Amino acid sequence: MEKVLCRIMTSTSSHMDQEGDWHHVEEDQRRRRRYAESESHTETARQIPTVFGPATSSTFAETAGKNLDLKGLLRPPSFTGLKKDWPEWKFRVDNVWMILGIDQLMKWCVTATDLDLDPAILEESQAAVNRFVYGVLVQLCSGKALVTIRLVAARDGLRAWKRLVTTYEPAMAMRWNAMLSGIQNPQWTDEGDFQVQLLEWERKIEKYVSVVGALVPSNFKCATVMRWAPAAVREYLHRAPIDVMSSYSVLRSQLTLYFTKARNITTSGEASGSLEAPAPVLSTLQEVLATLKGKFKGDSKGKSKGDSK
Repeated sequence: MEKVLCRIMTSTSSHMDQEGDWHHVEEDQRRRRRYAESESHTETARQIPTVFGPATSSTFAETAGKNLDLKGLLRPPSFTGLKKDWPEWKFRVDNVWMILGIDQLMKWCVTATDLDLDPAILEESQAAVNRFVYGVLVQLCSGKALVTIRLVAARDGLRAWKRLVTTYEPAMAMRWNAMLSGIQNPQWTDEGDFQVQLLEWERKIEKYVSVVGALVPSNFKCATVMRWAPAAVREYLHRAPIDVMSSYSVLRSQLTLYFTKARNITTSGEASGSLEAPAPVLSTLQEVLATLKGKFKGDSKGKSKGDSK
């Protein structure tokens, strides 16, 4: 870097002596600053912070195991076998698979054929996971879910998991259409907390995308919110100073601002109280003039009545 700076400074002096043109001097100075900034950025990017020195996955697992009670943390709740309890329970179990490092294997087994899941052709590590998963599912499941597992051969955990997923999440066009219909017609109410309802709706969209593999267009989400959101929310979005329909990210940022304004803020900076619609904002000059005109007109009528008395 010093050689480059010296070369730039030499070039600068040459321009001053030969031409006396300060334009070249300023250009060289700008070039030097840009080069120094790029070098600083590169050096910063190389300095990646580490938590355990030369960290490895085994080092992290060992440290986490010593400082965290994984026995209680990794145990998901029991599954009743009821369909309404399946989404929450599966989410927790998928998290356990992820922490154990077998999440990819569990995803693969759902779409694998029965021949691929034959215990006789599994590798040693896969066979160990197969037995482990079976034992976990037997202890956690009851009702219809346990009956489903018992239809699978003993110690065949991968097939048992596949059967559970296909039972509660059948890959059928009818199911996908029902999911999309729920996204198109959200049951939002004015009485409930719209922020919670919106988060639940966005979770349904993520679920649909993960199951079907098709993205939900941004304009589709914008149109749904503008059609089915509570009246106070739609009014706020209509009065926004920007085009909220340009993309869902823009609309979502305005909704975040709405949620912030609609809550009371304590002296400690925390939001409290229920979500209420913020006071409407007069966004155009015509509305301001109309309001003032109505006010003056009302005042003049009041004065004339008082004078007549």
